[in-house]
Amino acid sequence: VREALTGAGPAPKVDFVPELYGADPALLLTAIRMASVTDPKQLMLIGHNPGMHELALTLTGSGDEAAKRALADNLPTSGLAVFDFATDDWNDVSFRRGKLVLFVSPKLLKQASRG
Repeated sequence: VREALTGAGPAPKVDFVPELYGADPALLLTAIRMASVTDPKQLMLIGHNPGMHELALTLTGSGDEAAKRALADNLPTSGLAVFDFATDDWNDVSFRRGKLVLFVSPKLLKQASRG
């Protein structure tokens, strides 16, 4: 993970949190809120389903309607959901408050490449 991300500026801080493997959305939200300790400008959470898909669905409040429909269908392996929250405090991140800024999946990339 670290090697994939270091080409875009300073090396990111990477924490491996084994208890998040298979975690439900409530525990994943707690992990997001714990980012308030180090207060990064951005946070990337990488994990497994069904928890990550459920988390993405429960974070979504607003955003692009087509992206929301695609995300509702599935968050597949290698899928990426990017959210923005109208707060500067990680403790304020909550369900249904995220703006889905971007959703990308292998299927959508394949469709886009066909033109």
